[in-house]
Amino acid sequence: MSRSPLFLAKNVSKRFGGVRALNGVTISVERGSLTLLMGPNGSGKTTFIQVASGLLAPEEGRLFFEGRDITPYPPHLRFKLGITSTFQTPRLFPSLSVIENVLLAAQGDRGFLGSLRGDEEEVVERAFEVLRTLSLDGVWDRPASALSGGQMKLLELARALVSEPKLLLLDEPLAGVNPALAGEIMSRLTKACRELGVTVLMVEHRLDIALKHADHAYVMHNGSVIAQGAPEEVVENPEVARAYLGE
Repeated sequence: MSRSPLFLAKNVSKRFGGVRALNGVTISVERGSLTLLMGPNGSGKTTFIQVASGLLAPEEGRLFFEGRDITPYPPHLRFKLGITSTFQTPRLFPSLSVIENVLLAAQGDRGFLGSLRGDEEEVVERAFEVLRTLSLDGVWDRPASALSGGQMKLLELARALVSEPKLLLLDEPLAGVNPALAGEIMSRLTKACRELGVTVLMVEHRLDIALKHADHAYVMHNGSVIAQGAPEEVVENPEVARAYLGE
């Protein structure tokens, strides 16, 4: 018997006025994998991530996490189950240090003092473990405002990972990062998620970098999934080439 996926979106549709942003989208994410969601601009990728995180509600279809129907769950309940999202622009506290930013994210829904009372050592150690994994432990005491753009991206990832998510939803984590640094960030991200046991569903346009790290890929065009499979097979699909060329 095959094991059920960690996350499954089944026949999901979403409209904005007369525009059908998602049209019966089915996407399955296996536990422990890095699944890449790709496609040209306007294909519905970011809308899908917002539906997966609970920021948008689908009009049709269902969403399942660990076999549980989470379709009606708002973002905070999905977070409690282990679904965490990041954004294209890092949402940091610039005047706070790197470690303070991470510790605030570690509080979850218990409140900062509650998260540190009784298990302070464990929380701080977890925060430093994530920083070490992303090679940020050397700047732990610097204010976030003093970091480079690439380090800010990594700090945003650290804030997401410290909550110990089971599924991490990433919307263009390499956006705005120069090519030389983008590869390093992707390598650190992949290493961290493997070591911490985090499953990833990622939207990314930097395919030259992301495809090397993906286990599985889905391609969207005009709100629909037009191809899926091993990354090296998907990029050779003629329908995918036509979608990117606008034919």
